[in-house]
Amino acid sequence: MNILIIDDHRIFSAGLTFLLDDISPNSHITKEVSCEDAIKNHTAKHTPDLILLDYNLPGAHGEQSLALIKGAFPSAIVVILSSEESHDIIHSMIKNGAAGYIPKSSDPTLFEHALKLVLIGGTYLPPQAFDTMGRRIQVADTKALTERQTQVLRHAISGKTNKVIAIELGIAEGTVKSHLSSAYEVMGVKNRTEAVLIAAKFGMAKQI
Repeated sequence: MNILIIDDHRIFSAGLTFLLDDISPNSHITKEVSCEDAIKNHTAKHTPDLILLDYNLPGAHGEQSLALIKGAFPSAIVVILSSEESHDIIHSMIKNGAAGYIPKSSDPTLFEHALKLVLIGGTYLPPQAFDTMGRRIQVADTKALTERQTQVLRHAISGKTNKVIAIELGIAEGTVKSHLSSAYEVMGVKNRTEAVLIAAKFGMAKQI
């Protein structure tokens, strides 16, 4: 597995590398300090499968840096690392395609759990993500979804954009949007963020 760390705090990146060596000892790990460097120094041989992206980066941060990286590496799993723990920021990153959000204050055991979850197609959110929205979300009935709705929803929950989903499934992007809208209605949620939160909170990723 090819792992890319994008973080301008070199000491943190070095510590993270040691942790990743224990979790996935056969991985090729690359470290960059900005999105621009990550994109510029990218080689086809080491196209990242997993990207650990710092929320606060020089020149671009938050949604802007996530958009840059998702655009450059559309097939990669992107996980946000941050000292910011606001549930609004966490929801925003998931809504914009991140497969997980790990506070930098997390202990190594939690970090390992979070990575294992996203690597099997799940979404990891810390407890802070459920401070408001999580309290009102109820378990949804996914059995009522059609096969195609289920298929599209599974891709969406894994953090892929509608465009990428359309390409991978060989359907129009408008069709993807239609299937997602229908799935949200069946599940009783308003958008992708709430669908992801349900999957993360109730372990639905494996069921869908």
